[in-house]
Amino acid sequence: MPQFFTRSSQVLMLILLSVGLAVPVSADEVVNAHEALVAAAEAGNADAQWQLGTNYEIGKGVEADATLAAEWYRKAAEQGNSEAQFSLGNCYENGMGVPLDYEEAVKWYRAAVKQENADAMCALGLFYENGRGVEANDVTAAKWYAKAAAKGHPNATAILASCYMNGQGVERDEQKAVRLFKKAAQLDQPEAQYMLGLVYERGQYEKQDFSAAFRWYQMAARVGIVGAQTRLGLLYLNGLGISQNIDKGLRWLKLAAESGDGEAYYQLGLLCAKGRFVEHDSDKAHKFFELACELDFDKACSKPDGHPEPDEQSN
Repeated sequence: MPQFFTRSSQVLMLILLSVGLAVPVSADEVVNAHEALVAAAEAGNADAQWQLGTNYEIGKGVEADATLAAEWYRKAAEQGNSEAQFSLGNCYENGMGVPLDYEEAVKWYRAAVKQENADAMCALGLFYENGRGVEANDVTAAKWYAKAAAKGHPNATAILASCYMNGQGVERDEQKAVRLFKKAAQLDQPEAQYMLGLVYERGQYEKQDFSAAFRWYQMAARVGIVGAQTRLGLLYLNGLGISQNIDKGLRWLKLAAESGDGEAYYQLGLLCAKGRFVEHDSDKAHKFFELACELDFDKACSKPDGHPEPDEQSN
């Protein structure tokens, strides 16, 4: 490697590579950078220790090793690195490289939030919501979500929106929930994009706008949100917010069904039962309704034999 690449710049270069930024370097330079990262970590550099732990966790440039990942996270966390403290908490939460221990996870998440780490704030919110390592408390959970959301954390913003929509830990406020869903959706949070699609499709809390619903569903569907895939398929089939495209509509419905979405099976069952867009097939319809019922989509279970009325529609 050229002499003007100092040890610190080598470490920085590997960090840039680790997060996927385009850096024009050769294979030899990457190897040298990794060696420099190891040397810096062994010399006590907390940032290098955290990055090395991350590389071992995801198997980037090294063979994945959860135990080594946790060891390097601990070295950095004990020096006060907030990212490492969060990562070590995550290790304890999931039993990754260390024994599963929710109380120990809480300990490290608390250490990280003292340094304003938004990921740890959101994690603590989830722990209080679910009563893991702490006594369940929806009010405290919502407070942690709010702290993380104030820092622009996408997941915390979406969860906080759900809290306001359902009155969980906060006073119910649908308009505030929608504002938060919009904020999270704009931060590319896929569940919020799906929820915003529902708001616009149903005309609840916002003026009905199928084009807006289509845009938000499409964003969420492309990253695997199955509910959004189902709704997107239905918009295509019915030509709502987009030109009708039966092939795309059926393709999205089938993809969602294959991913385990009960409503998708239900809608496919309705199409088969009515011979709409597909060949009429009562047996296939019955099978789809049974699958939907097994996936707890209640409308599919409305008859004793699990076969709903053929003119039922899901909104």
